[in-house]
Amino acid sequence: MVGAGLGLRRTVSLLVCLRSRDWLVLFAVSALAAASPLVTLLIVKYLVDHVAELTATRPETVVWIAAIWVPIAAYFLVNVIADSAETLQLLQISTLRDQIGLEVEDRTVTKALAHHDLALFDRPEIKKLLTLAANATEHAQYLVQLLSNLMTGLLLAVPTLILAGSLGLWIPLLVVATTIPATLMQLRYERKAWDVEASHVDLNNRAQQLRSAMLNPRGAGDIRAYLLHASLLPRWRSHARTLITARRMVKNRGAVMILLLATLSGAGLLVPYGFIIGEAISGDISLGTLALFIGLIPELRRSLFIVCANAGELSGAARQLNALWQFEDTEPAIALDPHRDVGYLLADATSTANVAAPTIAFEDVAFGYGRAGAVVLSDIDLILPAGSTTLVVGENGAGKTTLAKLLCRFYDPTHGSVTADGTDLRDIDIVDYRRRTAILVQDPARLPLSVRDCLQPIAAHASDAEIVDALRDVGLLDKIERTPDGLDTELSSSLNSGTDLSGGQWQRLAIARFLLALPDATVAVIDEPTTALDPIADHELSELIFDRCAGKTTLIVSHRLHLAPHVAQVAFISRGRPLEVAPHHQLTASNATYRRMVAAR
Repeated sequence: MVGAGLGLRRTVSLLVCLRSRDWLVLFAVSALAAASPLVTLLIVKYLVDHVAELTATRPETVVWIAAIWVPIAAYFLVNVIADSAETLQLLQISTLRDQIGLEVEDRTVTKALAHHDLALFDRPEIKKLLTLAANATEHAQYLVQLLSNLMTGLLLAVPTLILAGSLGLWIPLLVVATTIPATLMQLRYERKAWDVEASHVDLNNRAQQLRSAMLNPRGAGDIRAYLLHASLLPRWRSHARTLITARRMVKNRGAVMILLLATLSGAGLLVPYGFIIGEAISGDISLGTLALFIGLIPELRRSLFIVCANAGELSGAARQLNALWQFEDTEPAIALDPHRDVGYLLADATSTANVAAPTIAFEDVAFGYGRAGAVVLSDIDLILPAGSTTLVVGENGAGKTTLAKLLCRFYDPTHGSVTADGTDLRDIDIVDYRRRTAILVQDPARLPLSVRDCLQPIAAHASDAEIVDALRDVGLLDKIERTPDGLDTELSSSLNSGTDLSGGQWQRLAIARFLLALPDATVAVIDEPTTALDPIADHELSELIFDRCAGKTTLIVSHRLHLAPHVAQVAFISRGRPLEVAPHHQLTASNATYRRMVAAR
């Protein structure tokens, strides 16, 4: 947990990192906006006093005009300046909101990428912080709005208090005293509102996920075909209404209490008003002074409410940034500084072209997702001989993909070790290991980038000619050549000039990226590489992958058992039973379950 003092210091540091020039401009326009009401009231005082004097002496019209045209012109000028200042203030607030929004999003994304393992998405406590941190952008932007309001309120309140105190110090003290209870109540309910958000973050996540699923084209077919909306829509509505009800209860109670206290504080204005009117009747103050104070006391009360209300909300908004600070303090299981100049390091790294493929050993490996997650793998002992290919098969949910993820070093074992030529993977620099390992995942990323950028692994530095060859190898070149921009075609239908690929085409693209990374790799990890492809493409690309992986220490996870006769060994994994490793023909003879799987292919 982040302490209140530390959280405040970090929030201040976040605000300070924005451009100081923009803060100075905001202060200047806020000062103009705050000064305008007071200057207007002073002009009104001058006008009332002089009109009263001129009315008593009844001078000629020319004298009237000469006496009052300057204050009238000043009155209109001040109002023009006030309108301009408010517009400039809004523009400057928008500028600072953009800056702080970018800063918060940058911190959130950077920290998420610093978790170079996938446990970030498995540990509930970190997932919760990530959700709250991702939502912190709007709170930080609101913080800028509140600070601007507070700045304006203070710049208005200070001179107003001084002017109000000129008739008696008790007047501003009375107004301040009657404003404090409403302020304290608002602070209390700001804290309660934050507690509601923090306690309902899981429910909010479910509501957002359901809404996203109903609007996402990837799930549209299943939802419509199976009429799933009949359960999804009521469930989403139930979650959303529960959230709204929880928020409404806090806000309604707070609104009633604050309204009552505000009414009581308003009644406190009767005393200073009565005093000022009495002073005017007795002749101790002029009519202009009476007009000044009639307008001044509401301005004083308004400025105090601006200060108090925004100070209260400021506390709540700053408190909601605590999740960002807590997320920044999380410790990745596998850490990588996202600012590290990976491209430069890889460019200078020794080529792996002549480096021998390692022997990989899983030694007494156990693993479970999350800190309290069920054990997925246990007592795993597996040797991947140098330069060989191992096929991992078995029942669904037995841990095949988890085994591949451990070799990819997306996770580290909770017990035991995975070694390369006797060196624990945890002792190998993560960037160096990424450079040595070519990975083909089952569900490849669909990045909204150009074809060229999608196929430029940092470790490979592929040329356009190499990219074209890879696209030709996977049967995707014709598709790309038919697009207007070729390799510069952006792969997203949501972009104006972009295009999208089918599931099989995305998988072909991922295979092309894998092929481009292979020359610099000594280890290859492949998880269900051709699930979205037709049988002919599956056979052709499987042969291509086998051919290109020759000499690499390769692990393949697949249900396509036609691959089995072509690998050095098959590792059969089953829940609750020891891992069985043997060549295909031996495993067929010794393992009845494997034999049935082969017969059913």
